[in-house]
Amino acid sequence: MNVRFDHANGSLVFTRNPELPHPQSLELLQADERSTGGEPLPCDYLAEEGIIERYWPGMPKIDFDGLLNFFSNVVDGISKIFIFTDADSSAKSVRFAFPRIEWQEVAFEMYAVKIQLREA
Repeated sequence: MNVRFDHANGSLVFTRNPELPHPQSLELLQADERSTGGEPLPCDYLAEEGIIERYWPGMPKIDFDGLLNFFSNVVDGISKIFIFTDADSSAKSVRFAFPRIEWQEVAFEMYAVKIQLREA
């Protein structure tokens, strides 16, 4: 199965899958709370934030144009949640983690593209 993005306003199915994914990152953030007097309050909970990173070393122009259209016109950058279905058919609710897509043209109509998605 090919990687795909699905939203009510449109979908994108890539013709090529990204390279095998690097391990997902997990950032643990300790909450910092203080009383009205400024005294620290003990916190026993952690907040989790999962980032999914995918990299295409040679994305064809048709996929690249579709990705830019999906990013700009379907999900409005980082503002809307969509369904990310990976090559192993696992689906997650995500949004783009950053307001830009990292890319570089590596050959005629071929792009190296890295995206980062934040689990919603």
